[in-house]
Amino acid sequence: MATGPRHVNGASDETPRLRGTSEGGRPVWQPGLIVVGLLVVSLVCWRWVTPDYVIVRPDILLISIDTLRADRLGCYGYAEARTETIDELATGGVVFEAVTSPAPITLPSHATMLTGLIPPRHGVRDNVRYRLADSVVTLAELLREQGYQTGAFIGALPLSRTGGLAQGFDVYDDEIAPRALGDMNLIVRPERFAEEVFASAQEWLQATDDRRPVFAFVHVYDPHAPYEKPMPGTDTLSYDGEIAYVDRSLGDFLSSIRTADRWREALTIVTSDHGEGLGQHGEKTHCLFVYEQTLHVPLIVHWPNVLTPRRAALPVGLVDLMPTVLEFTGLKPLPDIDGRSLVTLARGKELNEKPLYFESLFGYLGFGWAPLRGIRLQDLKYTQAPKPELYDLRTDPLEEENLITERPDDASRLASLLREVKDEVDAPMETDRQRMSALASLGYVSAPPVETDDPSELPDPKDHIEVYERFHEAHHKCAHGKVGPALEIMASLEPDLRNSPYFYLEWGNFATKDQRWPLAEECFRKSLALDELGRDARYNLAVALFKQSDWSESVGQLDELLSRNPDHADGQLLAGLIKAQHLGMPAEALSNWNQFLELAPDHVQAGKIRKAVSQLSGRLTAGGQTTTPTDD
Repeated sequence: MATGPRHVNGASDETPRLRGTSEGGRPVWQPGLIVVGLLVVSLVCWRWVTPDYVIVRPDILLISIDTLRADRLGCYGYAEARTETIDELATGGVVFEAVTSPAPITLPSHATMLTGLIPPRHGVRDNVRYRLADSVVTLAELLREQGYQTGAFIGALPLSRTGGLAQGFDVYDDEIAPRALGDMNLIVRPERFAEEVFASAQEWLQATDDRRPVFAFVHVYDPHAPYEKPMPGTDTLSYDGEIAYVDRSLGDFLSSIRTADRWREALTIVTSDHGEGLGQHGEKTHCLFVYEQTLHVPLIVHWPNVLTPRRAALPVGLVDLMPTVLEFTGLKPLPDIDGRSLVTLARGKELNEKPLYFESLFGYLGFGWAPLRGIRLQDLKYTQAPKPELYDLRTDPLEEENLITERPDDASRLASLLREVKDEVDAPMETDRQRMSALASLGYVSAPPVETDDPSELPDPKDHIEVYERFHEAHHKCAHGKVGPALEIMASLEPDLRNSPYFYLEWGNFATKDQRWPLAEECFRKSLALDELGRDARYNLAVALFKQSDWSESVGQLDELLSRNPDHADGQLLAGLIKAQHLGMPAEALSNWNQFLELAPDHVQAGKIRKAVSQLSGRLTAGGQTTTPTDD
């Protein structure tokens, strides 16, 4: 039995009549029969019956193109775009012209996309240290309960299963082998190209059971900086070149799967988690600011023979995606979510305006600057900050004229709406040092927020954009082996970033690359003074002390780390090494190494440590001297 749209008594160009409508449609259970030889198999599927047709639940392809600005697509008015595939979907589908992301950060935005909740309610505020709680209900969970086969195919580390989005998916393909960037072997980035992600998705789709509907979530990361693809016909690597490459890869993917009828009839949704600054308002990439270049994202819904092509101008949000998909499949939205279904709007009918929440806590969590939160209502956009902002996007789409003093009543009205948004959930996640390091290679940082009773007393991120960009310049130089110049930049930034534990952690990490261990020690101690629970800073401090032959102090730092984080495998490994080789504490070393082997049985040092444990155990039993592995 096919699971794509099926029309009876003539095709219609409108969506099926869904629950809660009064236009002649009603949901029914309708049995279907499949005869196999002499065996009759009775199947039941949920169908929407209208006077004109019957439609079963659709196959759904949700394509999220990371870091994609809406205004860099041809269908959103960009004349230089090479986005033929996306533009073709837009021509035959519904284009939502004014879609707001809840945050210019990958994991929080996707969490909203898949739950219908804004970040203060699902609790995920950044890519680092946060995880979506298992108690939060996701779109994939709801669809799987209704018989959907669910698969997710992930392009980069920020959406790895440790972030909590895997719940509800039968398959969550986040196997991402780190790769060198271009010819620069010093830079290793935990992501994979769009064509690889689409190939994995295609293989899974073609193996699914054609008697059951499918929900596939495909996330591609390529438009994210650094840009590695040129525009067709040029050799210059660019943001537009990345988008053109993704569009071609999407086109190849759709062409391949559409050799089967079911995928030609699928409900296909193309969107993004956030945009890219490209230098506007001084921000080259994203995360820090909440201007339209990083919050305005595309949303294109393509459903052949069901949706009439049209454009919808009403401002909506990614928070509305989950309830919209649910209604398209005949399910009621959850009662206590922030988003609402856009099916009415997709059918060309009116929908009331609704406030749209957005935020960025990136500067707050990473650098101790004020958090940015805001509300959009129709064309008015208000951002709460030490220097608050109000823009009329109808007349000022580039947000160049702050109306905060000229229109105080409007500012007060939107600020009042913002005060109604409360932080209901906090979902911090301790992240292992390998994942933290990998996320840092993608440009993501995080640390505990600066303690303050009034965040408005903190520095405004707008006043520190040059510092922020210089910090990333130092990262870039260090990654390319120019450690000396990177350290000079970091030293110059200390007056501005002295409240950021992450700043000192990274400065110390840069120093270790040049084997400047006293400087590294000083930086890690400063980081710990600001965040005494910092796992990476305390472990790295122990390493810096070890490199300076301060065995006792190094072990003291490791014991402090392991008392709070006994699952820190590298900490257990190093503590055992120092105790066995330098402090004459074989029994304690044996305890550390046994825990290390339980935590990391496949670690590159595991074989050597197993041999050392065997020898050490035997010598302890015999009361003899110990031989331990070297500390190289």
